[in-house]
Amino acid sequence: MGVLILGASVNMLGSANASGRLRIIVTTDSKDNYCLYGDDGDLIECTSTDDAGTFDFDNTSEIDIGEEFKVCAEYYNKCISGKNGPESEPEYISFD
Repeated sequence: MGVLILGASVNMLGSANASGRLRIIVTTDSKDNYCLYGDDGDLIECTSTDDAGTFDFDNTSEIDIGEEFKVCAEYYNKCISGKNGPESEPEYISFD
């Protein structure tokens, strides 16, 4: 997949919280449907935004430490990948 979103960037800063659940904070500059996919490509969760801003995927116990994930902006057909590392910070992904 890959349609260019001007200025799309990734800022990965951390990973699993103390309970082992991954928290992903997504920043976006537009209305879209955003979906989280696991290491195996299975859909985990989707959310819609009405405008620019920040939202969380925080019920992601399906992604273990060491596994990869991707967040996709469905309308723009753009995905950004990350990895759930051993740190205790969340992952930050930016579509702005």
